[in-house]
Amino acid sequence: MILRTVISVMLAVLVFQCGCATISYHRYMGTSYEPTREFRDFAENNRLYTGTLVSENAAYRGKECYHIQFEGVLEGNGRYLEIYLPRDGQADAAILETDKKLDGKKISFLIIERSCCADNYRELFDPIPMRETEKNPSLLFNYVKNKFGRSVSAADLPVIFCKLSFSNVFQYSVIYTVWETGAAGASYRWNSSLEQPYSNIEVGWGKRSRAVYVLSRAGYVFTALFDVATSPIQLIGVAVYFAMGGAVK
Repeated sequence: MILRTVISVMLAVLVFQCGCATISYHRYMGTSYEPTREFRDFAENNRLYTGTLVSENAAYRGKECYHIQFEGVLEGNGRYLEIYLPRDGQADAAILETDKKLDGKKISFLIIERSCCADNYRELFDPIPMRETEKNPSLLFNYVKNKFGRSVSAADLPVIFCKLSFSNVFQYSVIYTVWETGAAGASYRWNSSLEQPYSNIEVGWGKRSRAVYVLSRAGYVFTALFDVATSPIQLIGVAVYFAMGGAVK
């Protein structure tokens, strides 16, 4: 019984580890050079940034967008994160970098989420409690004051709250709400760009190295060759492993 257990474990390692060199390599290196590496790291689940609303009607890629900008989000100095949020919600939000700080008279907020979920900000992104806030805009102003330490009134609208989530390994999501002047004092728009590939984030190569990135891509050639060379052993291992009943029960 002990011998069978040892053999099963060895075969399991052979089948699921040795035979997946390319997959293992991708898991280790595939995300090493994602654009998220350019964002400042932090220990918390999420972090708040305060920025400006540069324009309420910026034209970007043929769409009318809210243009917001934030400083201190990316690693290094002189780097500013810009986000274009389609007003109609019919296109994906655009995230990019610039080295120019732009002026804006209105305030905006950005929550970067590293791990799910930023429930402490649900009043800003969950439509259900937001409906109650819309009936009584003072709730919004008090919330911003207590949570963010910033004074906001009806005269400061529109105010944008944007959440950028990196909690998924392969995709990011953007949820944004825009509080504007309404009949009762304030009204909101809720929109999102969900499950977007990280390659859509257009930030520079400050923390990452292009040279190392190119070399890492070459590594896939060797892992693929290794998998091809060991494929007969993998097939034998699979056959024997399952012939023995798979995992020991």
